[in-house]
Amino acid sequence: MKRTTRGLMAMAELDEDFVLDTSAAARILGVQRPTLEQWRQRGFGPAYHHVGRCVRYSLADLRAFLALNRIVPANSTQEARLTT
Repeated sequence: MKRTTRGLMAMAELDEDFVLDTSAAARILGVQRPTLEQWRQRGFGPAYHHVGRCVRYSLADLRAFLALNRIVPANSTQEARLTT
């Protein structure tokens, strides 16, 4: 059964410690798997865990990475950001 990003997010909302493989993490971040792999090799990107030979990303780490990389344009207002 193929899992969609929406399906992964619905499952992941249950637990911040939910872990994802590289492909699922890339889908959630909106990047290609090779991009996420390159970030990891270069020391950039979200925190990750090695479980044996597997790489896993926790949902909490993905959310933290997104929050740290959020950019709010200087000319936008809080009110405008909330309405869109």
